[in-house]
Amino acid sequence: MCQIARITFYMCCALWRYSLAATMAAILLTAASPSGADETVGNDVIARGLTDSASGSIFMHDESFAATGTLQTWSFFHEANDFLITPVIFEATGTQYTITGIGATRPVSGIGVHDFAFDLMAGSADVGPNSFFGWKDGGIGVNNTGAVEWTGGGVAVDWLGSGHTTFSAGQTLGVSAALSRTYSIQANTVDGASAPVETIGNPLIDRPTLDGASGSLFVLKGNPFTASGMVDSWSFFNDSFVPPPVKQITPLIVEDVGGTFAITGIGQTRTSNAAGAQSYDFELVAGSAEVGPGRFLAWKDGGNGTDNTGVAPFDENLAQSVKWFGAGHTTFSAGENLGAGQAFPRTYSIAATSDAIPPIEPPHAVTHGQAVIDRDTTDTFHGSAIFQTPIPDGSGGTDLPGKVASWKFFNNNPTAAGLLITPLLLENIAGEYVVRGIGSTQNVTDAGEQMHDFDLAAGTDTVDWTSGAFHIGVRYGSTTTSNTGVVDWNAGTALWTFIGASDGAPPVVLDSPITGGQTFVNLGRDYSVQFDFEPVPEPSSIALMLCGLAAVGLASRSRRRLAGMRMA
Repeated sequence: MCQIARITFYMCCALWRYSLAATMAAILLTAASPSGADETVGNDVIARGLTDSASGSIFMHDESFAATGTLQTWSFFHEANDFLITPVIFEATGTQYTITGIGATRPVSGIGVHDFAFDLMAGSADVGPNSFFGWKDGGIGVNNTGAVEWTGGGVAVDWLGSGHTTFSAGQTLGVSAALSRTYSIQANTVDGASAPVETIGNPLIDRPTLDGASGSLFVLKGNPFTASGMVDSWSFFNDSFVPPPVKQITPLIVEDVGGTFAITGIGQTRTSNAAGAQSYDFELVAGSAEVGPGRFLAWKDGGNGTDNTGVAPFDENLAQSVKWFGAGHTTFSAGENLGAGQAFPRTYSIAATSDAIPPIEPPHAVTHGQAVIDRDTTDTFHGSAIFQTPIPDGSGGTDLPGKVASWKFFNNNPTAAGLLITPLLLENIAGEYVVRGIGSTQNVTDAGEQMHDFDLAAGTDTVDWTSGAFHIGVRYGSTTTSNTGVVDWNAGTALWTFIGASDGAPPVVLDSPITGGQTFVNLGRDYSVQFDFEPVPEPSSIALMLCGLAAVGLASRSRRRLAGMRMA
């Protein structure tokens, strides 16, 4: 089936799903969305007497938007000479901020309040819980001193430095200084199409106590979800005396099952950056992001396979209750029943927001692994390197399986030329990586990036990528013989498991776990390996025809992550 036909089919499917979802969204949002979801961020636009003397500064309110929406208008108070000023939207990226939208530069003269439409010039006017409003003193290519009046104290702003003669959407800036000032500027949004159904949890403020136990798992029992939806984002406050990147935290969704609590969803583990309040997309890893009555926000201090002490601070002996399921939850999984837990009267600085429906998207190709670049070093051990992050779901909600089409790796070690490498599809079953698919063994060159078709040799090249249990890996050698490593790596994240030994590894056997003399979990290395997946099966021409007819019908009606010894 040609690519055009495939794309056409997916577009048809997306159209049908969109029409259905739009109808459902209208019903759900009518019943569950909060009224008055439009939002204003910033401060009263009044005379304050002081303006900035630095030229070409960029500032950002240290207070995010609370709801999803679109920035429409903004205003400020000016009482000085003629100036230019440009509104800017930012998104938090770790400890830095990325420009996501730039509005029209405005010339300012005269005393008083100035109101403008945002008038998008670059990027997007969309905002949400991880978005911030800011401004540039001047325009793109033009600098001037401050236009907005301020007084000391009050709401904090971040100064991203001066002399920003040019700036652009997608540019990432660091904070030069956090200033305790109240500026006479504000921005207004209108309700977005994905307005949150509800936000549960507690205010993200600094609290006096952190948990000292390692690997604890908590459930926010006293503040359940009440409306049906999908967890979209979550946030927490990290006390600033914890230096990064020591702490990790993982969001979970749990369900009350007759007084015990079962994990129904696992989000992406995040590394706290010690920047106070932090917000992230949930980014489902396993299970489901669905919530509703009887379901709760939960979190693990650490990741799946890693433990650390507490991240979010709490107040003791307050009304808000949590359930504690003990420390040392090194591993956890969707479907696991945690038991009844122990109740504590505590209020933690953590929250989550749900949306009415998941994003609408067609089935799509997925690239999984890490960047295939020159990383300088190859392994001296024999064995298999396995990427711990599951293959993402590219089904678009259609339940179509995923099929590995091709894979690539980088080798720039001349001594590896002539060695072998074999691609693997694996399933994580109770912590063991079981071989489900074996691709064709390839000869290695020292030619840098090397790309191959998966070219199935045994098992399957198709996976249920909706389960969050399938992984990619590479075997150094063939299935029956092993050799030393051939893939470039450098020190980095704890995202890989290596199973093998210094002097050889046992054969790889279909439908059996990977074995070896030693297992290195959360290796602390980044490997240059990627696999490409596509949704299957490809549609038939009959399906295309039927989909086309369905689309016509719809249209007409709408016009109606080291265990063991150190690895060398």
